Amino acid sequence: MVILNLSQEPPLVQAIFKGNLNEIENLLKENVDINYQDEEKRSPLHASAYKGNASITEFLLQKGARVNIKDSKWLTPLHRACRSGNEDTVQVLLKYNADTNARDKNWQTPLHIASCNNGYKCAKALLAVSPTVNVSDRAGCTALHHACFNGHSDLVELLIQHGASLNAFDKRDRQALHWASYMGHVAVVKILLQFGAEVNIRDKDLYSPLHAAAASGQVCVAQRLLKAGADCNAKNSFGNTPLHTACLNGHELVCQELVTSGALINALNVAGQTPVHIAATATNGELCLTHLIDRQANINLQAKDGYLKNGCTALHIAAAHGHELLIGVLLKFGADPSRKGRCGMTPMHLAALSGYVECCRKLLQVRVELDAQDDCGRTCLHLCAYKGNAECVDLLISSGADFNVIDCFGRIPLHYAASQAHYQCVYTLVSVGSSISLIDSTGATALHYAAAADMDGKCVEYLLRRKANTSTLDKQGYSVLHYAAAGGHDGALHVLLNDFSVSNCSGYGNEPLTISPLHLAAYKGHKKAVTTLAAISSDVNVTDSSGRTPLDLSAQFGHVECINALMEYGAHPVAQPGTLRTAIHRAAANGHFACLQQLLDRHMELVDVRDSKNRTPLMLAVQNASEGRKQSTDTLLAYGSVLDLFDNNGRTALHYASCRGSEDCVTSLLDAKASPYQKDHLGKTPFHLAAAAGNVNVLKQLLSQDNEPLDDLKLLDNEQYTPLHWAAYKGHENCVEALLEHDPISTSVGNQFTPLHCAVSQGNELCAAVLLEHYGPAAVQAKDRRGQTAVHVASACGSTDMLLLLLNCVPDLNAQDARQRTPIMLAAKGHACVLELLLTQCVDLSKRDRNGNTALHHACLASAESAALMLLERITESELIDAANSDLRTPLHIAARNGLVAVTQTLLEKGASVTVIDVNGYNPALSCAPNARVADCLSMIIHIMIDSVRTNGRKSGSLNLSSLSLGTRKTQDYNTERTAQTVSPGEEDEDNEDRESYSIRSSDSEFY
Repeated sequence: MVILNLSQEPPLVQAIFKGNLNEIENLLKENVDINYQDEEKRSPLHASAYKGNASITEFLLQKGARVNIKDSKWLTPLHRACRSGNEDTVQVLLKYNADTNARDKNWQTPLHIASCNNGYKCAKALLAVSPTVNVSDRAGCTALHHACFNGHSDLVELLIQHGASLNAFDKRDRQALHWASYMGHVAVVKILLQFGAEVNIRDKDLYSPLHAAAASGQVCVAQRLLKAGADCNAKNSFGNTPLHTACLNGHELVCQELVTSGALINALNVAGQTPVHIAATATNGELCLTHLIDRQANINLQAKDGYLKNGCTALHIAAAHGHELLIGVLLKFGADPSRKGRCGMTPMHLAALSGYVECCRKLLQVRVELDAQDDCGRTCLHLCAYKGNAECVDLLISSGADFNVIDCFGRIPLHYAASQAHYQCVYTLVSVGSSISLIDSTGATALHYAAAADMDGKCVEYLLRRKANTSTLDKQGYSVLHYAAAGGHDGALHVLLNDFSVSNCSGYGNEPLTISPLHLAAYKGHKKAVTTLAAISSDVNVTDSSGRTPLDLSAQFGHVECINALMEYGAHPVAQPGTLRTAIHRAAANGHFACLQQLLDRHMELVDVRDSKNRTPLMLAVQNASEGRKQSTDTLLAYGSVLDLFDNNGRTALHYASCRGSEDCVTSLLDAKASPYQKDHLGKTPFHLAAAAGNVNVLKQLLSQDNEPLDDLKLLDNEQYTPLHWAAYKGHENCVEALLEHDPISTSVGNQFTPLHCAVSQGNELCAAVLLEHYGPAAVQAKDRRGQTAVHVASACGSTDMLLLLLNCVPDLNAQDARQRTPIMLAAKGHACVLELLLTQCVDLSKRDRNGNTALHHACLASAESAALMLLERITESELIDAANSDLRTPLHIAARNGLVAVTQTLLEKGASVTVIDVNGYNPALSCAPNARVADCLSMIIHIMIDSVRTNGRKSGSLNLSSLSLGTRKTQDYNTERTAQTVSPGEEDEDNEDRESYSIRSSDSEFY
């Protein structure tokens, strides 16, 4: 919501805030617009309702103020009055027929607002006029939810007395009792329980109100719920009981109350964790843990991890979090320090990994096995060396830990210490005899790891003094020099380069490795390393296997100092094979404007260099999401980049900026006179792309470029869709509003599949509401090229909410499209909810499409049994029961053919004829046959059966097959290749085409 300076508002609004009725009267005599709306569409009546001045509000209404006017959030003056809690103003607005069911963009009615803000008298006034108390907002919350959440007990009682449902649930299936319990409103909880709220109700994640109270530590609410019969061992979807939840949040009093009430202290959740595990993890769980142990909780019970069979005990968890006191308590009560948990780690592993020396001392007091290995073969010394706690390393070694144990990766503790450049740990481990030259499973030695991590070079220098092998390459062919360049630590790099054996090494290592140390330094942005390596490099434009130079990598990742260093030694932009992208493209695409400026200072002629898709750096600059896109765009424009160049898809830089929502870039491009009307190969302008992407601010920028009405013909894409079509189709109601405010485009402009059709087809209710408010009820009657109205589209898409919105405009529900189908025929194909809604309206079930099918035919053809039965409940006329389509088939033919048993039974009970012959000469019984030959066989058998009955079981003599006429059968049979849903040739294909016609997507999948 924009906060406006009152002194800059019109005099009428200022007078309302002052409460000066005389000044308001004088202003209105001067023909001031009483329905003026500011940037947020707030009117003077909104201001008066907000201030709660009933007399001014009534005066404005008498002078023609619109009582149901909406602001940009769709708030009416009645919403505002309820927010301020002014009953007199509410009464005045209701007197002038204010809509009590008006919804804002959060779907909240004035009653919701009153309930949130303890507007008891306002709510009472609203309920006296409108009894709709159970309306839910966008989050699924009713007024009762809001009143309970905010603890307004009087309002809660009022709402319940007026029929508020205690069992109404929001979109997370939470009822009012959940929210009252979570917020700790004891009085509200008491009221809800007195009126019969279910105490053990569950939400979507199976949380009960007791879980909610336990989560927020509401011990008084918990006591009230337990007294009312709440299940203290109820589990949510994660298997957590309220006791788990209380321990997780460290609520000791709730924990005690639950245990006293019989909560299972060793209950397991789905991860196999007990409340003890949870309490050991929690920051404030010490008191809960102590209480559980006092109540004889099993402290050695292992939790199941999500991936491994066995998990951690409470001792593991305490060790991992450094809870020294808890470790002492657990060991005192018999916790097992040798038990392996997650990843095979003991509590000592976890304490060493986190560097908790005192925790290690506690565990050493019970003589744990120091060389126990986890699932990866690591001992606690491996983990401690990685952490770098020299005191802990000394403690473990002095206690007898083996420093040459090799883990599953072929590493000893020295590798781990070197990888973090922990000099003291490296020194200690080498001093006691750790192997310096040991190669791990990747082929790296401790020197490789030290080279990558050593800032000052102390570890590298020490290892070199101890005769570490500098010529060893890892399995990918990387040398210690590669590692040092990637690490970028100048100290380690200089130490290595001063070593004769390293400085004579090849820059690349083993073939087919083509990445030089210079590439790695440039990629990581290590300026000193780049300078050092470039000075000794024979070719600074050397390329890797993808054709990228070190300059490309520095530009891509924004390392401007590296770019300067490289160009000082002769580096220049080179087009990468295949993509043809240069360092300038890379800098622009990633918003590195400083890099871009440095490159263009020396290579200005490349400002519009094209890549393989004919995209210039400017096109890439406007698309990136970084903060530097504006500066990159301005830099390129300052160096003379051409605005209206287009790529292989016909798109300019403004197209890309509009689609990506780059408001600042759009401003720069428009200021530089970029054309917003230029079309791409699909005929789409920047207007189309901004509207389709929902970039309303960009759209407003484009619209503000010309104060004249938009040229509608210029805004039609190749499929004749306008930006308004795309905004409605994509569900961007703010873009729809912006387009309609700037230029009230006629519904006849562009494709006959109107913006309302687009919104309805995608279920975009807000867009449809905006369009209907602007165009009025007449928009509902508009037909597309198939002759379908918006009601047809809603019916075919099965959108009940959309149909309800359209019904407010009193549309023609019996309108027929180009194939003479009515909306109910489309709904009958399986959209039961829409069909049920239509049947409550004045629909004509006798209407037929061009193939003679009724709605009942369509339901049977689609095998929509529930829809057909719903129709049969309303159909009593025999003419409709036995209605034959153009193929002379009745609903009974089709239902029998498709195996709709319940429908067939109902038709027969309603007297459907079993002797009607279709175009193939088949009665309903023969229609059940899977193909024509089976139907012929069945026909002969039936004739014999009939003949047998007529002769009372006597044999009928010889059978003349030629005498068994199959009726007026045409040469066409029931084609087994054609489904039973087919009425006439091409029918099924046309249905599919109908469904596809509701999509206006183009092949431009990159944008849509």
